[in-house]
Amino acid sequence: MSDEQTHQEPNTVISLSVPADPAEPMIGYLRYDGLRFAYLRREALSKLEPSWQAYGVYVLLGVDDSCGPGEYRAYVGQATTLTSRLSTHRSDRDKDWATHMLIFARAANPEFAFNLAEIGWLEGRIHAMLERAQYARVENRRSTGNSGLDSTARAALENLARPISAVMRALGYSTATPEQDQGLLERARTRTATYHGVKVVDLINEGLLEVGATLRPTTPLYEGEAEVLQDGALLVQGERFDSPSPAAARITGGTRNGWEFWGAAAGDGSLVSLKELRAQLGDTSETDD
Repeated sequence: MSDEQTHQEPNTVISLSVPADPAEPMIGYLRYDGLRFAYLRREALSKLEPSWQAYGVYVLLGVDDSCGPGEYRAYVGQATTLTSRLSTHRSDRDKDWATHMLIFARAANPEFAFNLAEIGWLEGRIHAMLERAQYARVENRRSTGNSGLDSTARAALENLARPISAVMRALGYSTATPEQDQGLLERARTRTATYHGVKVVDLINEGLLEVGATLRPTTPLYEGEAEVLQDGALLVQGERFDSPSPAAARITGGTRNGWEFWGAAAGDGSLVSLKELRAQLGDTSETDD
């Protein structure tokens, strides 16, 4: 067995109850992740049981004439009372494109329910994943800022990104990100075969990173965000940094290799570091900036 196979993430186990009536909500459970989810047409919101009036996150989903092949529109949010918040969205004519709703919450037992800080963090994580997905068109900007959660809580929530991605893919909403496009990678490698010293702007130019993408620390020991600017600079806490390592130092308070520190949300729910993206272009150097 190869090293790649031995380090492969385990498959996600999803239990999904599909009702005979297609107008009824589909209820599912992520067996080993402590999450339940509901997938429903917007007209079926009133058919959810009272336990869904809970803390959680949601994605509004739809396809209309403005979407290209394989594309879908998405709106990511959080709520302390899910069904009430979704009822407000259902009445919003500007969201008539959202034909379906995907809702995530903890088990119905209040002892294990999410709190406000957790749903805020998770909303941002899902938003970051979908804003990089090639076929998703995210319709809303999310609020920024620290959640106040400790590193243990952030690590536990980070583990939920993979199963949430798996549910979306199982329902037919692709979360694939640019570095997972083999055709794009082959073209990029050909163009940069003799070039080393890749910069963040090169990742943008080769389609592996998007202007406006949100980067996060690859370790739960730190919390912060960086926005990718047009010229490859990073915006952290309102301050511009021309390369990743000084941007990382702004968060850590000390010297860090920013190419290893900063990661972009990948389509499988993981974080792919800037160093890994740089390696896609044939630059495997161990230097930072």
